[in-house]
Amino acid sequence: MRKNYIVPLVMSTLLFSSCTKGITDDRTNDTTVTTTDVTTTAEAETTTSTTETSATTNTRSTTTAKTTSTTTTTAASTSATTTTEKTTEAPTEPATEPDPDAEDKKLLKAINELKDNYKYFYLNHQPDGTLTHYTPDGELVDYKNLENYMVYEAGTIPIDRVLGSITDEQDVIAKAREVLLKGNGQEYMDWLEKEPASSDGTRYIRENPPIVATYYEDYDTWYIYPTSPSWKREDGKGGVVAWSEGPSFMCIRGSDGKLLGTCIKY
Repeated sequence: MRKNYIVPLVMSTLLFSSCTKGITDDRTNDTTVTTTDVTTTAEAETTTSTTETSATTNTRSTTTAKTTSTTTTTAASTSATTTTEKTTEAPTEPATEPDPDAEDKKLLKAINELKDNYKYFYLNHQPDGTLTHYTPDGELVDYKNLENYMVYEAGTIPIDRVLGSITDEQDVIAKAREVLLKGNGQEYMDWLEKEPASSDGTRYIRENPPIVATYYEDYDTWYIYPTSPSWKREDGKGGVVAWSEGPSFMCIRGSDGKLLGTCIKY
């Protein structure tokens, strides 16, 4: 009876051992597959070691997979931020302010062309096309053209440039005389207005008035210039002419008597 119990016990032990071995082999195979997948992912992204033992558990495999996923996300984010480029805007050019005397210079240019004033300044004295002049401080300035100089010179005369409304030719001549007096002084006016005298019984008379004014209606502008003292003999046999240092003239607007520009001290 005792032998009968031993056989079943041995058989039961062998059967349990066989089942246990089967279970262990299946878990080992599953772990090996999981570890292989994780190792492949890690090789593509980092230098993580590819050696895993057969005793690696499912829990360790899961942890390694999470770490690998985090590393991959960080690398992608870094790559995206390095593609941004900084753009610098071009500097803005400063705006050019308008010339407040632009309209006055247009009128002066029209009158100067009409009177052929450029012939004297540019052909005889400034062949290179510039217009230079020494200021009262001794500085040589290039005004580029006659109109710029005329506006500049008018601004140096100690007089209100708006002379008031003009009634007639004698009124504008009186205003121009005041400009000449303020600009050139009393000595100049004495020379300009000196009356001819008799000499050795010969009488002289003035050929032209000291100041001449002409109105140009198309431009509403008076053109005024002083004449050099020019005397002629009463009997017509000759005369005396006093030469000035250069041409002198000015322009005054008819509507309000504004002194547009002068050339009396060049």
